[in-house]
Amino acid sequence: MKKSKRNQSIIVLLLLMVFNLSLFANVKPAQIFSSNMVLQNGTKIPVWGWADKGEKITVTLAGTTIETTAGEDGKWMVKFDKMEYGGPHTMTIHGDNTITFENVMIGEVWICSGQSNMQMALRGSYGSMTKSTNFKKSVWVGSVYR
Repeated sequence: MKKSKRNQSIIVLLLLMVFNLSLFANVKPAQIFSSNMVLQNGTKIPVWGWADKGEKITVTLAGTTIETTAGEDGKWMVKFDKMEYGGPHTMTIHGDNTITFENVMIGEVWICSGQSNMQMALRGSYGSMTKSTNFKKSVWVGSVYR
């Protein structure tokens, strides 16, 4: 009985290993790519990820299709030519499996940061500009202008 249970354990372990190896066979883009993303306009757009060594990868975005092959280390990359503002587009990455990203926009990508008080209205702060209908007569209150 002990030998039979041990053989069953070995078989289950081998099946799990084979199953896990099949998970790595799928084409996988970098985690930065997702639905509802904005890709930078006016510059080449790189798309990259991982797949099996030698796997053929096809990436389609905004009607343009580029093909490549995964390298010895499984890494792959394509670069789309500059694109103009627009969308929504669909990006499809196809290898042994297919991944589709919806609502992909091409536009300006801005990364902003600051302090927690950035949402404070300037009109209520020291040195703010008073309201004026004539820009030339605008007066700064506080230490900036008088």
